Amino acid sequence: MNLVKTEMTRHFVDIECRPDPEVPSHAVMSALYQRLHEALVRTARFDIGVAFPGYDLRRPTVGACLRLVADDVSLQSMMGSHWLRGVDDYVSVAASRPVPNGVGERRVLRVQAKSSPGRLRRRLMRRHELGPDEARARIPDSSAKTLDLPFVQMNSKSTGRRFRLYLQLSDEQSERVVGPFNGYGLSGTATIPWF
Repeated sequence: MNLVKTEMTRHFVDIECRPDPEVPSHAVMSALYQRLHEALVRTARFDIGVAFPGYDLRRPTVGACLRLVADDVSLQSMMGSHWLRGVDDYVSVAASRPVPNGVGERRVLRVQAKSSPGRLRRRLMRRHELGPDEARARIPDSSAKTLDLPFVQMNSKSTGRRFRLYLQLSDEQSERVVGPFNGYGLSGTATIPWF
C-alpha cells in the first residue's frame, strides 16, 4: 500500500489582549509571548508558528493579538496544556478556525542588532587580550545601534536579563513554504498565513 502524507489544513487561534487601564497591552503581550516561548521549548513543539495581525512599523508595535498557526490537532493540544495560566485574566482566546483560502504568506523573523557596546567590548577584550581603555577606544558608546522595529520584551532564563525580541516581516509571497518553527514560533524558512 502506498501511503502519501497529505498536507493538513492549517488552523489558527487568536489570543487578544483585553483592554485594561492599569496594564498596557504591550506588557500583557510580553508576558503572553514569554509563556508561549516557555511552553514551546518545554514541549519541544516545532510545528506551531506565530503571527501578529496588529504588526505596525509606523508606531512600531506588534499589536494586541497573538495568532498561533498550525494544524488543528497541534493547536488543540497546545491550548489544552494550560500554558496561559497567569495571563488568562488579561486575554481572550478565540476558538480554532481554518485559515481562509487565498491569503498571502510571510515569514516572521527575529532581528538582532549589535546594540550593546559594553558586551562587544568585553568580547573584544577576551579575544584580543585588550585592556578596557583600548577596547573603549575601538568600540565607543556612540557605536550602539538601535532598531526601529516592533518588539516583545522577554526575560532570558539563562542569564536572568531582559531583552527585546525584535521582529521583522518578510515580503508577502503567494506560495506556502513548509518547515519547522523555533522555540519562539518563528522561522527563517517556513511561512505563516498573513491576513
